[in-house]
Amino acid sequence: MRQVDRLPYQQLATAYSGLVDTETAMKTGTIDKALAFELFMLKYTGQQSGKHVRG
Repeated sequence: MRQVDRLPYQQLATAYSGLVDTETAMKTGTIDKALAFELFMLKYTGQQSGKHVRG
């Protein structure tokens, strides 16, 4: 089974929105690029809270 089939649409939409926000912050210089990417990955892989994306 493909992993994308196991991810509820709302979680995917939430992660995508977070990715757009991260990209905007990176491109406008609001946050360091490496830090922004790392924070995004922590948030949406559940490493920070021990849980995955919540919708």
